[in-house]
Amino acid sequence: METLWAAIVLVGCSVTTYLTVLVVRCARGEKVELPVPTNPDLDRSRR
Repeated sequence: METLWAAIVLVGCSVTTYLTVLVVRCARGEKVELPVPTNPDLDRSRR
């Protein structure tokens, strides 16, 4: 039973961290998209 709680807490922390990152990026005015593989060099040249 304790391992189940540990797993739930771990997943909860990961989701919370991910959402926090999304919110911070929104606040900075960055484009927030679903994580898709893109070429970072192309992204940089477009700005």
